[in-house]
Amino acid sequence: MAAGNAVRFLLQLLAIPIVARLLGPSSYGLVALASPFFYFLLLFGDLGLGATLVRAQALSRRQESSVFWAIFTIASGLAALLVAWAYPLGRLLGQPEISPLLVGFAPLFLIAAAGVVPSARLQRSGRFKTVALIDTVAASAGVCAAILGALSGWGPWALVAQQWALWAVKVLSVIGATRFYPILAFDRQAVRSSLHFGSAIVGSNVVHFLGANLDNFLIGTILGPAKLGLYAIAYQVVNIPGMILGAAHYSLMPAVSDAHHKGIVLEKTYIEALRLMLLVAGPALTGLAVTADLVIAVFFGNAWMETASLIWLLAPFGIIHTTFILNGAMMLGSGRSGVEFRTAILRAAATAAGIIIGIFWGPQGVAFGVSAAAAISGFFYVRVVLRICGISARSVLEAACVPLLASATMGAAVIFARGVLLYGLAPSVGLALSVLLGAVVYLLALFFLSRERFVQDIVTVRVLIANKP
Repeated sequence: MAAGNAVRFLLQLLAIPIVARLLGPSSYGLVALASPFFYFLLLFGDLGLGATLVRAQALSRRQESSVFWAIFTIASGLAALLVAWAYPLGRLLGQPEISPLLVGFAPLFLIAAAGVVPSARLQRSGRFKTVALIDTVAASAGVCAAILGALSGWGPWALVAQQWALWAVKVLSVIGATRFYPILAFDRQAVRSSLHFGSAIVGSNVVHFLGANLDNFLIGTILGPAKLGLYAIAYQVVNIPGMILGAAHYSLMPAVSDAHHKGIVLEKTYIEALRLMLLVAGPALTGLAVTADLVIAVFFGNAWMETASLIWLLAPFGIIHTTFILNGAMMLGSGRSGVEFRTAILRAAATAAGIIIGIFWGPQGVAFGVSAAAAISGFFYVRVVLRICGISARSVLEAACVPLLASATMGAAVIFARGVLLYGLAPSVGLALSVLLGAVVYLLALFFLSRERFVQDIVTVRVLIANKP
């Protein structure tokens, strides 16, 4: 799953600069302002029923079909609601250009609904190679559609076309992989019994979404689409490691659920997953922070240079976000959706406070507020998870210490080298040498800080690549 997400990352790394250069900040800003309305309503698309299918100990074709028809009915209503509100929202926000974009997003509710049950089948069965392949193909289709649309002069519609291509390919592929076709049956009791667990998941997702998209809303309405475009690109870049590591949530949730049903203690699983995720996220986001200006100069161009400071300020949020991915998998897999909902409210409230205070200092103030809020709320979130799962805080600190120290050492070395040895070089050359130096320093730091674990990690990676138990 992580390998598949890494391929998607490479596709984004290639596509985002191309599309950004062709469209400019304003077009990006319009879609960044319109798309949250679609994704907000999409949170209600399955009412958490997809997750209940993953956690169920046994399933029948009748139960799956009942969930499918319930989700499809909900999706039809959401599509109609978005169309009805598209033009009033455009006038309300003072951006009438987003109204037709919202109408263009509406049919995607029905497409996404068709893929919920077959996606749950794949997740339950542990067919992660299939999932990774489907996601990679779908992302490739979306990238091709976005580039083609941008080259053809479609403006913001190129990004709408990207979503159409991505969802269509993904849903058709998961249906073909599982051969799921609903029967004409509806078990009201089966759906109703799943809504309690699912409703808490929806509540958590809604609260998290509101907190995560308040920045887009305020920047877009107060500072304008151009500033939002700059911020949206920075957020996308910082979120790339999280996108790769999101595979942990998808694969760990059914495993945690199975272990929970069997009464297995999950401390070792949590500690190892946290350490391995930080081994990736720590250097990736530290490296992005200390080379942000070079990354923007090489891949995006001078029109996007303000994004560099936003990447630097959002980097701490990106690292902390990896722990949210893991904690969410632990809570939902163990059936604690209510706890996840309450902690989501805490995280969203902290994020909202950071954004509202930071907006007075422009996009940079918002970026700082988002990272500060993640640090504060993340501390309490981790404490709740450790208490519920019976995990010692000392073991967590020991697991996180080495990758974070090694990342900090790498960042300091790159900053020093850029100021003394690499000063005045062309951005492309400076970036390449900074990446090479950073990788060498990071691996050496890991080796000297924890030689035994370093060797074990090499063996673990070899086993994962070879796909051996």
